[in-house]
Amino acid sequence: MQEPQKPIPGDNSTYVRIELRTTPEIKKLLKLAAEEVDLSVNAFILNQAVKHAHDVLACRHTTVLNDLAWASLNRAIKNPKPASDALKKLMSSEH
Repeated sequence: MQEPQKPIPGDNSTYVRIELRTTPEIKKLLKLAAEEVDLSVNAFILNQAVKHAHDVLACRHTTVLNDLAWASLNRAIKNPKPASDALKKLMSSEH
């Protein structure tokens, strides 16, 4: 049985309400799925939403490269091009 995420004891967290509206068909689907994993509909929705939110945000911090792009990146790191005059000027200026 999965448990919904709860505030960490001692962090002074409180619960807040999130309200959703849906069709009867979607509510029935969610209820059936929640029962399958022995959770309330609220816990099922919250668990899935939190998991998806973490996945979405992780994509912002992760770059996936295919083999060709990985090889190209490694070549560029191992054999960097000389800095252009514009780059040298930018790097020497103080902000």
